Amino acid sequence: MRINKIVPAIAGLAIALGLQTPGFANEHEVLGMYVNSGDLNKLQVATGTETTFDSTTIHYPKDNCTLALSAMLEIHSADYQGEWGIVAMVDGQYVDSPYGPYQGFEPIASYATGNWQGNYPVSKGPHTVTFQIYPQISVLLDQWSDTVIIATP
Repeated sequence: MRINKIVPAIAGLAIALGLQTPGFANEHEVLGMYVNSGDLNKLQVATGTETTFDSTTIHYPKDNCTLALSAMLEIHSADYQGEWGIVAMVDGQYVDSPYGPYQGFEPIASYATGNWQGNYPVSKGPHTVTFQIYPQISVLLDQWSDTVIIATP
């Protein structure tokens, strides 16, 4: 048997064994998922404002659930250079500290893409999930996408 057939077989076995290990992949059961995206066609976002690009109410089926949240934004700034952040809120409460972690500096006259991920515990019933952008400079918000996965804790 050649080595190029042995290595994939060993790697596949290692992954299969890892997925069966308690505490690895069997910790959470996915109960539902919300996925959305859009093209805001260069929506102007003013300096120092939290601007919502997506908001939805999601119903949680169990007493205790965990939300796995992620978002991606593409922005453009023609005049200035400064930092910007992706903000996620559940029922008006910040998932991260206000304004989330900054994505870094937006280059002048160029596009930048930022990503954010987090999680948040919720109880049974309806909850509102909101995604926003917070720039330290005036930017144009172009494309965006976000995902909310509802899972057992």
